[in-house]
Amino acid sequence: MTRVTIIVPCYNEEEMLPLFLKKAEELFKNDEKYTFDFVYVNDGSKDKTLDILREASKNSDRISYISLSKNFGQDAALAAGLKEASGDVAIPIDCDMQDPPELIFELLKKYEEGYDVVNPQRSKRETDTIFKKESAGLFYKFVNKIAGKEVIPPNVSMYRLISRKALDYLNSLPESDRVLRTEVPFVGLKTCNVQFERQPREAGKTKYNLLKLLDLAERTIVNATNRLLNLVVKIGVILSVIGGLGALACLICFGYFKSGINDPYATAAEVLRMTSALDCVEYATMFFLAALIVGLVAVILYVPCMYLKVMHTNTQHRPTYLIGEKFDSEQSVKNSKEEKAE
Repeated sequence: MTRVTIIVPCYNEEEMLPLFLKKAEELFKNDEKYTFDFVYVNDGSKDKTLDILREASKNSDRISYISLSKNFGQDAALAAGLKEASGDVAIPIDCDMQDPPELIFELLKKYEEGYDVVNPQRSKRETDTIFKKESAGLFYKFVNKIAGKEVIPPNVSMYRLISRKALDYLNSLPESDRVLRTEVPFVGLKTCNVQFERQPREAGKTKYNLLKLLDLAERTIVNATNRLLNLVVKIGVILSVIGGLGALACLICFGYFKSGINDPYATAAEVLRMTSALDCVEYATMFFLAALIVGLVAVILYVPCMYLKVMHTNTQHRPTYLIGEKFDSEQSVKNSKEEKAE
């Protein structure tokens, strides 16, 4: 019998959570093949999310919940849930049901075939805006191109199946700034993708705005690869060549116009034109060099700063999350006892 722990991070989901709880109760019934338990992680919600989880845990022996002391972010909430997962497999999933819960049974079939990681991969992004669709495609291509290999599967979110072996590896990772979408590919093991179409939300609104998406993109790049640091050298060389050629061209133009001005046979009109052209070359040279220096300094400073930001977070050795309240279901306790006995 396979023990399955479904991990559900929640942040201000009082509208969507009751629908997910009802759906989960209908879909995931214990049988001779699978036993299901749930770990809900309240990520510092300010609405009635925690009250709903408390009530749900009273009515089910399969529901555990963790309530973080404040909002630490989705990846921190996932780390908390993964740490508490007691099953043979763990499956993180959002409660908005855009990633269909029904797909879990297909993921479990792949697990039975011997896969340690099964990634649900979106086959289409038609529910996204044109901007989000195009920017997401460019983002995945950029990260994998910089890394020199596929470090992040395109169109794969945190929703996936993770075997106990892969889960133990994930929980052993020491960093504080957790990014699941980069950590799972790092662990490796036998992996496959399953195609699906994402559904629109039934209730509530997405909690990811543009700033949060940009922050996630930055953290993903930094956690996925350090080869971006090599880009500084490459850009520096390119800009140095451009600057050298530009300076040489300006020097040639300066000498040409200067000689024209000093030509004793030049007319007054020609000298005037040469003087005006010389002034333009001087201004262009100053502008070009100033822009070149500012751009070079900005690039050189920005890239290390991204890495220094993560290094600062990790060297603080602060916990990824803090638990304000916790409840373990009977199924979760039973799973833990069986695991220790094995």
